[in-house]
Amino acid sequence: MSLEVPESIRFFALTKTDETKRYAKVIYGRKMIGSLNSSGDHSWENKAIEEAVKTIPGESPITFEDVSTRDLELMYVASATALVKGASDVLALDLRGKHSLVDYLVICTGNSERHARSVSEAIVESLRRFCGERPALSEGLREGNWVLLDYNSILVNIFDGPTRSFYALERLWSDAERKEFDPRVLAGVRAGS
Repeated sequence: MSLEVPESIRFFALTKTDETKRYAKVIYGRKMIGSLNSSGDHSWENKAIEEAVKTIPGESPITFEDVSTRDLELMYVASATALVKGASDVLALDLRGKHSLVDYLVICTGNSERHARSVSEAIVESLRRFCGERPALSEGLREGNWVLLDYNSILVNIFDGPTRSFYALERLWSDAERKEFDPRVLAGVRAGS
């Protein structure tokens, strides 16, 4: 299931401010919240992720029973980061009692291998920055068609479209409780306000 992102949410708009420099601006609704300048400053992205992490639990809460605060935080930060970075079909699966090595899966899809790598790198950085967590294992970052980030009780899977369709983890675990994250929950996010 793929959801359309409303017109009111535009993540990037390239503008030319003078003859020599280009800036990528991040826009939520009609409000420009920051820019990525030639020095590579990503502060707008951190603000957007921070605001998304605050917004998603209230707008789209995970309702799995008896989830630890740490696991909830990791799932929210990973999902919020994926949404801010433009990933689609973001969902979490509760595998407790179904799998002996992992409790939860977070799954999302990038538009391409490059996009999947970018989303993966952003998730690693966000979980380090906001939760103080580093993956115990990461696989597939070089290839980008399926990146696996192991946070012990949570596995974050970032796919490109064809690879996600082929492996279909959500069908494999169709009996697991799931939580889908609709990108429209970000419509109210106003980072930097």
